[in-house]
Amino acid sequence: FDLLERLAKDLDKSENFYFSPAALHVALLMTREGAGHTTLGEMDVTLRVKAKRKVDPADHFKDLSDLLATVDHEQGNIEFLFPRVLWGQAETEWNEETIDLIDNYYGGSVEEVDFADDPDAAREAINAWMEGETSKKITNIIPEDTIDEDTLMVLPVGVYFESTWRERFKK
Repeated sequence: FDLLERLAKDLDKSENFYFSPAALHVALLMTREGAGHTTLGEMDVTLRVKAKRKVDPADHFKDLSDLLATVDHEQGNIEFLFPRVLWGQAETEWNEETIDLIDNYYGGSVEEVDFADDPDAAREAINAWMEGETSKKITNIIPEDTIDEDTLMVLPVGVYFESTWRERFKK
């Protein structure tokens, strides 16, 4: 609830707001797959993971990933879009086991961009991808001046949800 409270402070109170702790948790678990040693331990404490092997939380969230894959498009009166891509510095040597885990257990992928030589072009590519994945429902997920040539990886977490209420509100 601390994160929700912090997010709510910056909201325009006249707009709707959707926050998905599950989406954020899955995104952080995806990031965790590439962590090692001290960072892995710190992430486990933060995420309250009690796994002995790195793949255990991925096993746990495989069902969630499968469920998300079934609702990542319009189904009746529900539209739920949850793109899952890690964007990393081009020409980085990625651990193939980690990439396979992200693909197989989270339905995600790793895409390369060149933060070092052109961070703004990388930002624009990420924003264009997110817009395309969400039918232009989420735009400018990475605002200007938020990444630079020292950026190594970006994991944009965007969730778009639209549905009708079972019982509509009275006007």
